[in-house]
Amino acid sequence: MAARAATLFLFGALLAWAQVVPARAESPSGVRRPVLALSPAQTFAWATGASGVGAPVFGAAPARVGGPPPAEFRRALARVRHALAPVCRKRCGSVLLVRDDAMPSAGQARPGAGHTTLAVNPNNMRGWKLAFGHEAPTLVLAHEYGHHLDMQNQLGGVASGDAWPQELLADVIAGCALARSGVPRRTLARAAQLVARTDFNTTQPHPHGADVSRSLRAGYTRCEARRPPTLEELLRETRDVWRVYRPGPLLSSTRPQR
Repeated sequence: MAARAATLFLFGALLAWAQVVPARAESPSGVRRPVLALSPAQTFAWATGASGVGAPVFGAAPARVGGPPPAEFRRALARVRHALAPVCRKRCGSVLLVRDDAMPSAGQARPGAGHTTLAVNPNNMRGWKLAFGHEAPTLVLAHEYGHHLDMQNQLGGVASGDAWPQELLADVIAGCALARSGVPRRTLARAAQLVARTDFNTTQPHPHGADVSRSLRAGYTRCEARRPPTLEELLRETRDVWRVYRPGPLLSSTRPQR
């Protein structure tokens, strides 16, 4: 009886192996299959922690309080700073990268005295990594570094007192950083697709995903050229995006109505 059971078990294992091997052989090498079958809006909401989609499915990761930021974030920040150095030149300013496990988002820029603190929460990066793999920390820190350059140089986004120009300017600068750091356009296209249909303004004062998508693309396209733009030129790109819905100066506290 035991021999028969062992034979059946071996046969079942071989059958399962025979079903798996052809599937692997048919998969093109280097092609990453999507992990979640969600809409772009759902995926981005999950990635940014804007909804509770992720926690019930995968469970919350054990929070590690304190300690230095993981090496992947330090490498991503160095990559972004190197990419934007020819853009901000002597106006790049100082940043301090810290870890904050209590932060509800993946990244945040906090103004300081003569510097900006960039806080990251590795526990909230899971969705970003599902969508963008190893490029995820670069995408997050490129946006937060955009806020840093805006705050340190008083470019106009933060000075407006309105979250719309603040976020659009950070996204234009982020798009520039992605282009200059060698992030493929297909990664940018996926990021733009994920945010394009998300209406952030339903829960917080934030531009619609269509505006975010347009800003990312504008910054990326502007910085694909060999000559790096100036911060003021990126500010003009932001004004062009802003005027699609609200003609007039960027420095305004009135958000466009969609």
